[in-house]
Amino acid sequence: MEQIVVKGNEKLTKIQYEGLTINGYTETENALEAVSLIVNGFLKCQNRFSCKDFLCKGTTRLMDDVSIENLQCKGALFSSGAKEVKAGRITCQGAVKLSSDLVIDTLDVTGSFSIRNEGCIKARAINAEGSVAVNNTIEAETINSFGFIYADTIIAKSIYIRSKKTPVSKALKSEGVDTTIPTIIGDEIELVNVRVHEVKGKYIKIGPNCKIDKIEYSRNLAIDESAKVEEIIKI
Repeated sequence: MEQIVVKGNEKLTKIQYEGLTINGYTETENALEAVSLIVNGFLKCQNRFSCKDFLCKGTTRLMDDVSIENLQCKGALFSSGAKEVKAGRITCQGAVKLSSDLVIDTLDVTGSFSIRNEGCIKARAINAEGSVAVNNTIEAETINSFGFIYADTIIAKSIYIRSKKTPVSKALKSEGVDTTIPTIIGDEIELVNVRVHEVKGKYIKIGPNCKIDKIEYSRNLAIDESAKVEEIIKI
């Protein structure tokens, strides 16, 4: 595979690349398509962006439509396009901020992942030990969170959330933001150290240090003695 290396301050003139490594400062007003892309420096793409394997160790700013098969972000990636971001797998060890919907197979987060505006996440699987924050809806088949997760509504077949304080959660609370999750809906739900207004599901387990305003369940409910639940409805 031909590998192009950008070391200084340059503008990309081509649209398609087999292999591209950016060690300097690079901007392009054209669309950018790459089989393999490594950003160690800075990349700004103002047009459509498409990549198969993308490793971001530096800073990347994407301004238009985004399609990525595999992204590993150890630095910072910002996407401000109006349309949805499509991805196969995102491994976020640094910081990723989007401004639109994310449609993805697998999202793994040990760093900080957030969507501004009213963007939502649609995924097959979400695994998070860091922070995931969305103003709208997170919808997936399975969600496993051991860090901080927030959305207006969380919907999945299997949900396990064991919340802990992270830099993002601390920053939100210091700004006076209520980090109580409004609604969680699923078939199998287990929560630890989580505050939720309403939980709806078939099999629900409420663990230690949870505070729930309302629970609706249809099959089985278990509540830890340290948890606080205001209202329970069996449907």
